[in-house]
Amino acid sequence: MAGPVEEEHRMAVAECQAVLQQGSSRLTSQLQDAWRFIRGPYCPEKLVFSVTENRVVVESGRRYVLYTIALLRTGGCVETYIPVERRFSQLVSLHKTLRHCFPDLPVSLPSRLCWSVLTSSMREQRGQEIETYLKCLAALPSVRCAREFQDFFYHAELVRAHECIRGGAYEEAVAILSPTLCLQRRLSWDWLDLQRGASTLAAITVCQFDLSNQHAALRACVDAIDLLEPEGYNSTTVSTPPLLLPLTDMARRLSVNLGNRDTSFANSLLKRLEGHQVKPSHVPTLKEYIVTQHLE
Repeated sequence: MAGPVEEEHRMAVAECQAVLQQGSSRLTSQLQDAWRFIRGPYCPEKLVFSVTENRVVVESGRRYVLYTIALLRTGGCVETYIPVERRFSQLVSLHKTLRHCFPDLPVSLPSRLCWSVLTSSMREQRGQEIETYLKCLAALPSVRCAREFQDFFYHAELVRAHECIRGGAYEEAVAILSPTLCLQRRLSWDWLDLQRGASTLAAITVCQFDLSNQHAALRACVDAIDLLEPEGYNSTTVSTPPLLLPLTDMARRLSVNLGNRDTSFANSLLKRLEGHQVKPSHVPTLKEYIVTQHLE
């Protein structure tokens, strides 16, 4: 017969599994309001775009241009940027999606050009047009906060990173996830947008753990928990985010591995689930949670 600690753990992960089956609707405006109350209003960053490079790619006998779009951070002593590479066809897809979401979208995408007339100077001009297009989109609050707009800059990288994790290429996955996390933070419009970075931090935790970088894994794990469980609010009135459960279990495990016996924080989070009458059929680990995520 399982002891009280094992039973508590089984109940916690069972709740995680039940929530996963129900979808992601458990993160509601309640949590948003709680974050605003504790941390104050979220101030989104001003987005500054620059197309820093364009290069011709030949793949399977076909040619296309990859534009390097840099998301700049200004105002400090040093200007920093995070680059992503996108084809013009991906911008076309973004524009179609936004037009579907916002039929009265007042921003026009530059017309497509035939490859045979696309000279070097025209590619440079096209880069400037892309900068203007993205700047105009970001100036519209309804577009700026839209998940479709934010996903354009990092969703493809998240998919690639998760493929690396499933293939055991953890170092490559971390190399993709770290700048992606920075992009998620810069593009966040409110606290719930910022919370999406918890899943990325959880994936980093899994990678660092399997690379035997347990200190780095614990830092990422605690940062993810902090996004999901803001310190100081009454969490008993808000449904438990499903990712929080495997994260807290991993935090407790890492703390023990590193010689820190004070696992009261993780234990207190798991105790929130006392009284849930759920019969678990599986105990998912954080790695199982991440690996079974399906990003399309």
